[in-house]
Amino acid sequence: MKFQITDYANELINSLGVVSEGYFTLDLAKIGHFFFFFLFGLVFSFLQKDESETMVIINIVLLAGSTEILQLFIDGRSFLLWDVIIDLNGAFYGFILSKLLLSIRREI
Repeated sequence: MKFQITDYANELINSLGVVSEGYFTLDLAKIGHFFFFFLFGLVFSFLQKDESETMVIINIVLLAGSTEILQLFIDGRSFLLWDVIIDLNGAFYGFILSKLLLSIRREI
């Protein structure tokens, strides 16, 4: 089912003629990981606002890395560095947004 939706989205985007055929691929699982970790980074940063930024970042990196390392022990799954990068990007954008929101809140 996941691949059917992804294939349909890719066909739809490629049929629009905006990009060359096969040039743009959409993987909903990767997008889901990005947004999950975006929300995680946002919420975790708010919950840990009294902690140092370094500790918050270390915890985010540990979670993103450990989710991929755990996949080494699951049949049919594998460790992908690209997935860690996607997860970290989402988490860091959430972290940055939380810092911006907190600084705006302090100014008000």
